[in-house]
Amino acid sequence: MEGWECGNDTHNWNFPASGCPEGSQLNIRFQAPSCWDGVHLDSVDHRSHMAYPTDGACPDTHPVAVPMLEFKMAFPVDGDMSDVRLASGEGYSWHYDFINAWDPRTL
Repeated sequence: MEGWECGNDTHNWNFPASGCPEGSQLNIRFQAPSCWDGVHLDSVDHRSHMAYPTDGACPDTHPVAVPMLEFKMAFPVDGDMSDVRLASGEGYSWHYDFINAWDPRTL
């Protein structure tokens, strides 16, 4: 996960406290982990079967590289961010899910 960003303020779990510079936009950027343990399709915490690469390589515990999914969405918001909220609450409540529905032969 990369988090919320605007202007030069990046990697925020919540909306940037300093607000966004006039004329900029608020972005949310997520990068999904792209290293799989090669065994489990899911885990109890829905996380530990996947890992992020380090220096471009998958760790020994998660040796199978899979495509990295990245979502980046822009919101037309700048200036004072004190009243900005999501329907789910604070900025850190944002999440995404990915469900692969491709036909395996087509994929």
